[in-house]
Amino acid sequence: MVVFPITLVLSLLLLTTSATLPPEKRITCGGNYGWFDEKPWEGKPCPPPQWEPTWPLNLSTTPWTPWGPEVAAGNIPGFYSPKNASRWGWITFDWSVANALWQNHHPHDNEAIMIEQCRQVKAEGTGTRCMVYRNVELALQWQETCRAAMTEENAKKGWFLQFKTQEACDAAPPCDVAAWHNILNATAPLIPCNKTAPRAAPNCPSCCNFTASRVYNEPIGGPWPPNPASNGTRFGNNALNDGQLFWDYRNPEVQDYFAEKVILAGAMQDHVDGMFTDDPGGYGQEHGAVQAAVQLTDSEVADLQRTTQLAWTKALNLVAKAGKYFPQAYRTTPPFIFNTTPAGVASCAQWMRTQCALPANESTQTYPQIQGNLETSQMYIAAFLVSRGPYSYLSAPALVGVGDWSDPLFRLHRLDTGKPMGACTESKTGVFNRKWTGGTAEVDCTTATAKLDFASLVPPK
Repeated sequence: MVVFPITLVLSLLLLTTSATLPPEKRITCGGNYGWFDEKPWEGKPCPPPQWEPTWPLNLSTTPWTPWGPEVAAGNIPGFYSPKNASRWGWITFDWSVANALWQNHHPHDNEAIMIEQCRQVKAEGTGTRCMVYRNVELALQWQETCRAAMTEENAKKGWFLQFKTQEACDAAPPCDVAAWHNILNATAPLIPCNKTAPRAAPNCPSCCNFTASRVYNEPIGGPWPPNPASNGTRFGNNALNDGQLFWDYRNPEVQDYFAEKVILAGAMQDHVDGMFTDDPGGYGQEHGAVQAAVQLTDSEVADLQRTTQLAWTKALNLVAKAGKYFPQAYRTTPPFIFNTTPAGVASCAQWMRTQCALPANESTQTYPQIQGNLETSQMYIAAFLVSRGPYSYLSAPALVGVGDWSDPLFRLHRLDTGKPMGACTESKTGVFNRKWTGGTAEVDCTTATAKLDFASLVPPK
């Protein structure tokens, strides 16, 4: 994948997609991410954030949607442009951001680098909300709070999934990459990893970590040693060489550590507004090879997936109480379909009525981003402005971050809307309006057209 610093990109999937079935019963709220047997807008609404509602259009955009691949600013060697990031209302930074920096720090300090990225964005003074990455399924060795938990003591207490038997561990294939600098010894040099390497070496793929506990590990990285031309990053022909252990949430201590240390403590850092909790379904959402090694029974898998959801919910409750939030707590709207056919008119009108009637405390939704030409795009913007609730956000394309004022689609996202002066109204059958302090928005489902009567744009800061 070719990546440019100004581009919002699809995040890396950490490893392969699993064939493991999703939980039979969902107990979490928010979006479903293709994991639960429901549409992405059908999940139970999460309690809304405790922050003040953000009404201006330019502060209500996000490059992220809870349906489809993760979209975040990441996979770049340096910091993402804070000026570009500050053009969004809410942005999420992936673990891979500024990778050439934190991967050359030993031990790796990915969490600190993401906090610094958010500090730079906040320094622009636009009011952009900034969130950073954590993984629910995996304990990632390159993140400080996860690495702190990777101890022999915690392994013996069952904090991580383990090979079912010592024989299975011993039969695991030999490894060709290793880094001995993060778990037990932060200063020792990198060493080759093979059958004679210390069991505590964190990067033996599908081998055991720790002598007594047989902890299963799927490290992330490329060939060893790294290509000198790679600037020390994991992308391309090089190696990150950090471990990925699997949290075992059946242990209540793990639920508490994840919620309080991995999530809440990170979210409470200055400049951070919340946590992007990747793989919220936990075990089986990615990394299909793990089941062959740990050999959980169906009932054990069900219990692990249930307790994973408990841990996520506990973490969400803590961060929401603290005035922070999760992107994964957002659902999408149903698909917005409009055209001048009888079916299209009926679909548009029903969609608008449904969205306009949604209670404020259920408005944690991301609306669909613009599509097509300027006229069609105006329908998406108008539908958002007419029907949105106090906590709704508009998914928006990368052009928002680029900030080209000659682009009419960028200017469309900079309408100086102000705040709503009332609720959505259906002035006549199939025609929906809403007044704002900056103007008026209208959606006419009968003609599949929109009006955006706003006098000015929000200027660059």
